[in-house]
Amino acid sequence: MTGKLLAPLIAIAALLLGTQPAAQQETSKQPSPAATAASIGAEHVGVEPHIVLETVGPDGWRMRLGVTNVAAMLDSEEGREVWQPRLEPILGIWKMMVGDEEAFAAASKRIFSYGGTIRIAVFINPAAAAHVAVMLEPDGRSDLKAIAADIKSLVERSIPGEWQTVTIGGKQITLRGDTVDAVTAPVLENGRLYMVAGDQKTIHAGIGLATHLMARPLTITTPKPTSPALHISVNMPALLALDDDPDTIKIHKALGFSQLQELSFAVRAAGPRIEVDVSARLKGAARGIVKAFAPDSPGVSALSQLLPEKATVWKVGRFDGRAFFNGCVDAIAASGWGKTREETLAEINKECGTDVDGELLANLSDEMLVVGSPFQNFDRLNEATWLVGFRVKNTAKFRTSFQAMMKKMKWLFSGSETVDVDGIELRRYGNMIGYDVWMAVGNGLFVISAGRDAEEEATTILQKAKDHKFEAATELAASHQDLNRYLPPALNGVAQADLGSALAIPSEWWVELVNELMPFLAGPKVDPDEAEEQQQKMLKLLKTHNLELVRSATGFANDSWQWRLFW
Repeated sequence: MTGKLLAPLIAIAALLLGTQPAAQQETSKQPSPAATAASIGAEHVGVEPHIVLETVGPDGWRMRLGVTNVAAMLDSEEGREVWQPRLEPILGIWKMMVGDEEAFAAASKRIFSYGGTIRIAVFINPAAAAHVAVMLEPDGRSDLKAIAADIKSLVERSIPGEWQTVTIGGKQITLRGDTVDAVTAPVLENGRLYMVAGDQKTIHAGIGLATHLMARPLTITTPKPTSPALHISVNMPALLALDDDPDTIKIHKALGFSQLQELSFAVRAAGPRIEVDVSARLKGAARGIVKAFAPDSPGVSALSQLLPEKATVWKVGRFDGRAFFNGCVDAIAASGWGKTREETLAEINKECGTDVDGELLANLSDEMLVVGSPFQNFDRLNEATWLVGFRVKNTAKFRTSFQAMMKKMKWLFSGSETVDVDGIELRRYGNMIGYDVWMAVGNGLFVISAGRDAEEEATTILQKAKDHKFEAATELAASHQDLNRYLPPALNGVAQADLGSALAIPSEWWVELVNELMPFLAGPKVDPDEAEEQQQKMLKLLKTHNLELVRSATGFANDSWQWRLFW
């Protein structure tokens, strides 16, 4: 589907998701799915979508998320000064399209007071344009007939040409657009409003999407603050099946992608916080790089006890490096490039000077610590300090294998300065891109650090780990105890970021970076004074509404991996 058809659909979505004051009570009386699906016609067989998005109108967003600190910030006078200038261009374009002040006021009131469920289904057709069906459910008070007229007028002013009536499966459909891309006029069926866009020659598939939505149960149902305001579901088997090349299928299987059943994304309130929930449902035990990023190891690692007090960005989680490595090797072997798994492993081991799988990664656990220090008092952004630490299973064996690899790969990493940390060699390595890193193996850890204070950061972590016991998972970190009722099951990772620290980065750094990129983005130059002013406004807003910290947590249970962000 081309931009000329996407434009009005995006505009409609932006208007329906807009923010206006004065919330109203949300009510919903849903028609019978069977009755409404039948009304479209049995000729239009339901088409299984690749992506389904469900959300609510502006009133629904205010009801469900109005209790959060983010909503309070956006509704404040200072918050409106930030977001309203971003919304005004969209409203200005819509107002210009309508051309009548009174008509615009009436239409905007209808749109912004709508609180029902909006559903969007997408079917990706490799042989033609993608098909999209948009459906508005009744909310018990909004005039969907009038909203349909508003949308039809917007389409008429956005897409040139005339409306034409075609017969599809014995049903008359009104279309606008060319033979490749077309959009239907809004249709009212048993209290629901829907419209379809896609390839005119196969527009019946788009009608089939609408049929599917009519029969599909709503994910967003109960109108209360804990209900999602947004839910997106991605059908991964259907999406991966779009590429039916045999070698690609083998690679997907090797990487573990073929196990993915559904990816979902949801936004809801978690007390005074916004909760963003990302979930991956699998078929069977995870493998390949899917297992690497979503290991099912239980418990939060005791590495959390090593966190420095001054850390402003940190994560204690799980990453299975051995699964990642073997998934990549299996993918190479499955690619049809002529290399077996054994041949690929032999070449890698020869280049690295060690048995990467059996000696190096076999002695590396999936327990990972990531630390970022405050972005303050630096001359350049790349001076900001970061550290990644992994717990090792056998320190001596891992150190021997690691040292053999670094010796073999001295063309890439050249060791220079060394520091003794209570008997542990902390070495600074230069590399081909001129970015120095410090590495060490000791006290049950493999540590990598870079930045201005990298040596100090690595030294502190290694010293804190001395004589430390890592046999068992630790209790939930104090930083996340207030989130206990909202955390994912089988918790195995937590993280935190201080937005206040990020906003403390001198604005001229961001201005310099953005201005360097603008020639490629074809945008205007950023004014340093304006950037500084906006930065200070945002920092004040975050502090006022207790929004400086962003926290997240991960868990793996019942063949489902979940990542939840709280703000």
